[in-house]
Amino acid sequence: MDIETGAREKVVDGLKSPPAVKFNRRGELIVPQAGNGEVVRIDVQSGAQTVIAKVRPGIDNLAFSPDNRLFISHFVDGGVDEVATDGSSAERILVPPGFVGPWGLACGSAGQLYVNDGLSLAVLSPTKEISRLGGLLDNSFPGFARSLAAGAPGELWLTTITGDVVQYFPNGQPFKMLARKLQNPYGLAPVKAGAVVVAESGSGKLLRVDAAGQVSTVTTGLAQPCEVVAANDGTLFVSELGKGRVVQVDAAGTVSSVIDKLDKPKGLALRQNALLVLDRGPKELRAVNLATGQQQLLAFQLPVGDPGSTSRGPMDFSGGLAVGNDGTIYIAGDGEGSVLTLRNV
Repeated sequence: MDIETGAREKVVDGLKSPPAVKFNRRGELIVPQAGNGEVVRIDVQSGAQTVIAKVRPGIDNLAFSPDNRLFISHFVDGGVDEVATDGSSAERILVPPGFVGPWGLACGSAGQLYVNDGLSLAVLSPTKEISRLGGLLDNSFPGFARSLAAGAPGELWLTTITGDVVQYFPNGQPFKMLARKLQNPYGLAPVKAGAVVVAESGSGKLLRVDAAGQVSTVTTGLAQPCEVVAANDGTLFVSELGKGRVVQVDAAGTVSSVIDKLDKPKGLALRQNALLVLDRGPKELRAVNLATGQQQLLAFQLPVGDPGSTSRGPMDFSGGLAVGNDGTIYIAGDGEGSVLTLRNV
């Protein structure tokens, strides 16, 4: 690009999602491709490409040392490596792959834990092995997921930052787009008849989306609803960031407070007769006995870390809390890239 006139000349095209472009210490133009994991050297005169390195997809950026060694970071798993530039796949791991968040959690029927990890969706096996189901650059993935919830066996529900509600199948079956362009949807909870209830933060509503994609209103007037969970009797529990509280919504849509004076109540889960609330402001996990209203502090100083900004941009998520079939509590420790378990409480 000519900085005086703004005239542009195309050097090369057809790359697979290039996230960066830099010259190395020898003055050669080097471009990583997030879509396929290839790093190419480009002849700026002819546009010819030469693959100098091949790593896993999801490259975020690259840098060169003074002696021209190549270092690469990954947005999918947070890893950082030194990479050979002889066309091989040789790597020296500097920061091992892990979680970028994690933020949202959902327990599967077979003991697995699904993890909303920013730009990808991961699954943690009962033996603690991490694998990636899909991500933002995959054509078979619905986009930038904001929240997730487990539905029937082999089914997940997702909301995206573009306002979509999606029925997603981890086995590779094509996903179903059930609603589009809602007003800033966050958490969601499966209910009876194959439907899901969604917290629409932008409008202050709870919406019901059925399996045919029909959208109806459950209740209105909520203050930035964030997370929602459903009890077996149909009662809904919703966190309101705008009022720092958690409310319950009955079948008639009537709203009543369950717990007040919270800071950032984002994670919700039900465990026996208790409602669990993850308050990300003071970094605490509380339990509210639904029969008596008695509160109990279960954990504090948790490694959960909201950004200091009050903006609600793409990297603002709901959730972070789930309960397994055996009663184990799972907490998304995004402040340190971990998933924590809490048992025997």
